[in-house]
Amino acid sequence: MPPAPRSIAATAMFVDLRGFTAMSRRSSPVRVVEVLTEYYALVERVCEREGGVITQFLGDGVVVVFGAPLQPLADHPRAAVRAALGLQRALAERNAV
Repeated sequence: MPPAPRSIAATAMFVDLRGFTAMSRRSSPVRVVEVLTEYYALVERVCEREGGVITQFLGDGVVVVFGAPLQPLADHPRAAVRAALGLQRALAERNAV
């Protein structure tokens, strides 16, 4: 028998790459896949560090949930903000190379 439904508080974060559509139009398919692979790995690394769980990949978009579905997270809003700021820093460092 499945567990009974329950209500929990969680925070969802949606991220995507600015200018991705324009970049993908002028790049080779191989380059587009390389960019997405690197981006997905970066998002996963930063968000998991803050307790986030990736629930969907949507083209260049990623949906990350903090506080569900695996375990409750008391400070899920702050964790999402820390992850967002961490992504900005990580992408800035990556783009500076």
